[in-house]
Amino acid sequence: MSYPKFLSVKSLEKRYRDAGISENKIQFLKDLCLSCMNLYGAIHAEQLWAVYKELSEKAAVPKIQRKELYTALGIFRREDLPYYVFEPDEVYSEEPRTERYRLLVSKRLIYNGYGKFTRVYQLIEASWGKPHFVPENLLVYKDPIRDEREQKLIAWLSELSCTQTEFETRYGKKFPCAYTGKKLGEFSFISRNDEFELRYQRGEIAGRKGNAKYAVELEAELNSMTAAERLVCDYTWRSHLGVTKPTESLTYFMDDLGEMGVRLTKEQVEFLITSLIDYHNHLHLWCNCGWAPAEMGH
Repeated sequence: MSYPKFLSVKSLEKRYRDAGISENKIQFLKDLCLSCMNLYGAIHAEQLWAVYKELSEKAAVPKIQRKELYTALGIFRREDLPYYVFEPDEVYSEEPRTERYRLLVSKRLIYNGYGKFTRVYQLIEASWGKPHFVPENLLVYKDPIRDEREQKLIAWLSELSCTQTEFETRYGKKFPCAYTGKKLGEFSFISRNDEFELRYQRGEIAGRKGNAKYAVELEAELNSMTAAERLVCDYTWRSHLGVTKPTESLTYFMDDLGEMGVRLTKEQVEFLITSLIDYHNHLHLWCNCGWAPAEMGH
């Protein structure tokens, strides 16, 4: 079942007028949904209503009726936003279609092609049964800012130099390093796995059609970050999904450093591990329904 096409601005405006929901409420609900996407990654309409009710007890917000929320989500579904609003049967084929179980999902969670909902299922399973983090300032998360720990980590990584001329994979194979002589803040990292994915999506592998549009988007995303930013971005993403164990995530991190040609001293390794643990413990993770590990159980 395919997702419906997005409507024109004119058609959307008519739908909002016909719904009889004020512009102020619509903007608030958009801010609320975007904040929830940045904190939780995915959330059911019924859970979103519960988040709103809790928030309304802590902060001054527009008075919204449950029906208004469900109606607005039906329109958001037809608007090009940073998230999708899926009907239940579009994600779970056996589920009946009902407004209360519409699922808001960050576009970052959706794969192209086969297994498109894999990360959605993983996240929902990892976050199952956990209460949602609903701070008084919830709406500031509609446009989150990098915290101090992340900025310091990226700054430290940016000064690391690629001193090695070749790297060895965990399977014992050796390959030349492409970034020798550069610092991690001076280039964008395209790994061997990235190169394979790009070739696959461009249709350069025999018998594979791929997705040329996705290849262009992926390459643009990879080139938009420095190597230092990419390392932290990937580590953050694995933490959000909650599928990879922290020790395994650190292994991936070190593998990427090795492929870049970075060799760390013992002191640098200790500093990096300590910094990553501290960073992880203060991340508002999707798999924890927005709670940072340091806040869990408090």
